[in-house]
Amino acid sequence: MKSKEQLEPIDFLSEDSHSYSIFKIEKQLNEAKNENDKIIYTCETIGKEIKSAPKFISLEALLKKYNSLYGNSHKTNKKIKKLESLLKPTIKQNELLTKELNAAKIKIQKLEEQKDSPAQAAIIHNLTLDNKQLALQIQNLQLELRTLKRTKPIVVEKNIRAEKKLKRLNNASLELENEKKEVANTLTRRASKAGKAKKSPYEKVGTKEAMKVYWLQAKDSFTQRGAKQKFIDDMHEKALTNILPMPKDSNLTEKTIRNWIKDFEQEIGKSSS
Repeated sequence: MKSKEQLEPIDFLSEDSHSYSIFKIEKQLNEAKNENDKIIYTCETIGKEIKSAPKFISLEALLKKYNSLYGNSHKTNKKIKKLESLLKPTIKQNELLTKELNAAKIKIQKLEEQKDSPAQAAIIHNLTLDNKQLALQIQNLQLELRTLKRTKPIVVEKNIRAEKKLKRLNNASLELENEKKEVANTLTRRASKAGKAKKSPYEKVGTKEAMKVYWLQAKDSFTQRGAKQKFIDDMHEKALTNILPMPKDSNLTEKTIRNWIKDFEQEIGKSSS
């Protein structure tokens, strides 16, 4: 029968390691499903013919034709399952790569948002070239992924070249993730160094914070005459006796103490408003 010759399944594991693109296999899959629907319809028609056939028509011939078409339908179903099994791994790989690219975009966007912080401005400026290079790598990976979706072949088991390409894409994605982490770590380290560099020696050892604790306890009594001066003298004494943590070879002056008291008062004022 001609229909049987048309339904002969394709040998996907031939020695020539022939490959088919995703779109070719999807088209072939749809054609196989349509052909299978035709076979089922024909089987149903023959079944009705068998039931309604007059006695003088050979039921044996009809049954033979029915069994032949049923065998072809079984082969077509096997071909459909083989095509679906070939499509699933590549589609899943493409989805994973797309998710990784989206995650990379979000992390880069977060790094770009840090430009709004004045403390990070100098650091972001130094990392601009690195970020541009990283963005270019992401664009290249996206282009390669789009090319993969259009033209990436589904290769049979003996075709090793496609497996190497998928492995290379995975390695590129991992390398991209490592580079983003390195940029983030560099940004954090430089931000920490920049923050520490702006602190005075007293802030680094905690002198100002320790004095703030004493100030919070004594500030309500400053309305009394001489109370603030007494507090300043007391803090100066604590600095000399190292009750307050002090940087090495430092001299805490009365002017510094008064400036800190103003800072404390401004902080309280802002918090209360």
